[in-house]
Amino acid sequence: MEDSTEELYLFRPARLLGEPSVIAPPESGKISVSLQFIIPNVHISDAEKGKYRLLMKNCLSVVWDSDVSNLKNEAGAQATLVTVAFYVDNQNGDNELHQAIENKSRILIERFLGVVSYCCGVKLSGRNIVNTIIDGSNFKAILHMTDRTQCPQIKFSIPQELIENKVPSDEIFTALFWLRRGLAESDPIDTYNAFMVCLQILARDWFKKKYTQNKIPSISSQFEDYIITELKGDEDQVIKAWKKRNAIAAHGNKLNISADDLLGLTELKFEAANWAYKGINLALGLDLEKAPKPSQNFFVTDALMNLD
Repeated sequence: MEDSTEELYLFRPARLLGEPSVIAPPESGKISVSLQFIIPNVHISDAEKGKYRLLMKNCLSVVWDSDVSNLKNEAGAQATLVTVAFYVDNQNGDNELHQAIENKSRILIERFLGVVSYCCGVKLSGRNIVNTIIDGSNFKAILHMTDRTQCPQIKFSIPQELIENKVPSDEIFTALFWLRRGLAESDPIDTYNAFMVCLQILARDWFKKKYTQNKIPSISSQFEDYIITELKGDEDQVIKAWKKRNAIAAHGNKLNISADDLLGLTELKFEAANWAYKGINLALGLDLEKAPKPSQNFFVTDALMNLD
């Protein structure tokens, strides 16, 4: 990439990222698209890059190939440029084509960042999103809006099992969608809600696989059975967690919030985060001693931070 291009990731509105490094070859009835986006504050070692290519192929069957490269500006800020070549079905009009590309791109970014955020223990974001339509030797770029972001620099690795032995199911991808939002939120109520949704998805998926009876119990019974039986959670904490979920989510967020409430909720969100990670690790068949876990940065949180 040109030097002038490498500076763009310090989060101006989306700009062109140069010719994509990976382009899917022509295929009958298909449109070749290259998606480019930047993950701020992430540096990927050469040894890990092959894992990311395999991971991206696991995210969606339409992916042809992908590439990752590291960026750094004069101030030393790091980022990773991700390029994904994929196909969409040919469409009758530009609006339909652009919508199809947008849908596939969103799914790819969400699933990819869901897994990577899970592995590193904090929410990572995609910025400066650019789609390029390839038509023979012609390139047509579609720019998306972007914004600023602040993320701690961290070191992590993607478990080998994730790219060799276990493609996450749709249910696990959905659970990762909510886990990523739990890692992202600064408000303890929003964080807690996201982790609880993640756990409810895991509980429902676990219950369907474990039990064959026709009558499905309530989600509260599924949740308690799952956390206590599968995740070995403390029964009192599980009951307390569900009651708090009902107070702030199921009944219109009408909890009377005080500093003590927020402190208690902050403690519960840490419990919920650990449960969510353990549940996903078990569902993927990972060694719990070596599997991803929430970053220590996640636990250094002021309960009143960013309180609106």
